[in-house]
Amino acid sequence: LRNSMKDGFYDIVFEDNGSGVSEENVDKLFTPNFTTKTGGSGLGLAISRSILEKCGATISYSRSFTLGGACFTIRYPK
Repeated sequence: LRNSMKDGFYDIVFEDNGSGVSEENVDKLFTPNFTTKTGGSGLGLAISRSILEKCGATISYSRSFTLGGACFTIRYPK
């Protein structure tokens, strides 16, 4: 948790050291029913984004500079 670069917001950052998300899948991450797994519905990130947007927050994906894997950032209003 940190103060965001954007005034009036906090950033909640989750990072890992896995393989990250392939470039071809980045644009599909928050699409309902999208998954690269054999199980699951592919609804988790789509539902999360919908809930966060109702609270005035956002969620985004980038590559982790520190750990080399995935990095999800939730920008939440103070």
